[in-house]
Amino acid sequence: MTFFSLFLYCYFLAGKVAVYKTQLFTNLRGKAKKVLEIGIGTGPNLKYYANSADIQVYGVDPNTKMEKFAQESAVAAGLPLSNFEFIQAVCMFLL
Repeated sequence: MTFFSLFLYCYFLAGKVAVYKTQLFTNLRGKAKKVLEIGIGTGPNLKYYANSADIQVYGVDPNTKMEKFAQESAVAAGLPLSNFEFIQAVCMFLL
């Protein structure tokens, strides 16, 4: 596989994943009041929770350096920091 074909594949896959995530999070809206996101990283999914003012998001990641970026993502998405909590944790033997 050439670099260009790999790039196109990833670009196409990213679009498919974005559509899937939009559908998934839309279906959760109004049903989930608390969300535990394991492996939150920089918080790329926080934008999907921003339209729900009554939702509480707990982001778990082993890397404490991700907290700053996840909080910035929450603010950028319009999710109040009072509705977001970063938790540092390590999980062994996770499937």
